[in-house]
Amino acid sequence: MKRYLLSLFTLVSFILISCNEKPTDIAYDLVSDSLGIIVISQTDTTLLVNHSNFNYSPNNSNTGYFYVGKTDNFETISVLRFGKIPDSLSYLKPEDFISTEMFMYPKRYAIGDTNSPSFAFNLHKVENYWSLNANWDSINAQGMISYKLGSYAEKITLKDTMASISVKFDPKILTEWLQIQPDTNIAIVNWGIALLPESSSNVIYSFGGEGVGYTNISPIIRGIFKNKLGEIDTLFLYTSINTTFIKNKNVDTNDIVIQGGLDTRTNLSFDLSMIPKFSGISKMEMQFTLNKEKSVFGNYKQDETFQIDFVSDSTQGIYGSYYYYAQASDTNFTKYYCPSTTSAAETWNRHTGKGKLQFSGSDFESMYNRLDRMVFHSFNDPDTNKRPKIRIIYSLRQPK
Repeated sequence: MKRYLLSLFTLVSFILISCNEKPTDIAYDLVSDSLGIIVISQTDTTLLVNHSNFNYSPNNSNTGYFYVGKTDNFETISVLRFGKIPDSLSYLKPEDFISTEMFMYPKRYAIGDTNSPSFAFNLHKVENYWSLNANWDSINAQGMISYKLGSYAEKITLKDTMASISVKFDPKILTEWLQIQPDTNIAIVNWGIALLPESSSNVIYSFGGEGVGYTNISPIIRGIFKNKLGEIDTLFLYTSINTTFIKNKNVDTNDIVIQGGLDTRTNLSFDLSMIPKFSGISKMEMQFTLNKEKSVFGNYKQDETFQIDFVSDSTQGIYGSYYYYAQASDTNFTKYYCPSTTSAAETWNRHTGKGKLQFSGSDFESMYNRLDRMVFHSFNDPDTNKRPKIRIIYSLRQPK
């Protein structure tokens, strides 16, 4: 009897150790139901039943960077608002300015055709109120953006140390701000300057902007003028808010998508209700295959990891702060493997057996400081080899 129990223990241990390997159809048939251990997978059981992506943020505001340009997959409008406007220069007229320029500071990251770039943008006055909840549609509303102030159409060379660029613009907008500033009845003097890409642009560049914890140099306006005494004087204005509005093109809401800029995430719905309630779940592991045809990357190295969050459901009384990571498991960064989401499966099993996980970027940089788009093959992909691989190992608890 002791020898039989020892052999049984050895066999079970061998099986459980084997299950620590990445998902593979070979291992599915190695476990005997007679041992009380059951293995199910996405191959034989529909575990992942649905998914949809959404933008977690309506815009990209004060994240340390902002973006200018457009490509086949993205289009941007950045709005820069300047603070600390003096109230002592309300007498200035446009003709008093000798020059007005805005200085911007490109960063190394870019996306689009960086080999043969076509890049140009225009400065426009923003006429109306917009909040930090504004999105692409609201910033493009009629009457929001008005007359053209200036334009830029020069090459930006990507290198380790980037040179600043300057854009000359109409001083009329400065005199408008300066004349309104002394009026104490007006809370906001300016709604900013919008940077709109030309339709011919095929690249998006990143620029340094406001952001907590960042040392980037933000845009600066320099106005050289003649003061009341006829002397040459200089006015400097600094940005207080830099916000990029992003239009994501060529995105199917049913795709499994992780994208930076607006922190695009995907909710994945699971149904494990076929597992008897209060079963002993030993493991839940997942593998997803990158769809390289739909994915879009800039000039930085492709992310090797992404984050997976447990989604609480108040309607079921399901709460949890679990999070996991999936990491590229091959040299081509095509297969992303998460060794365990077991705690999520255990929680669902104690309730209805149904729940959600959320895919997102792994850190702040991947969420906001780049526009890279990672798209993964879905559970209904025509190529069954590229569909998500999900495996759950569980055992039935013996009645007492």
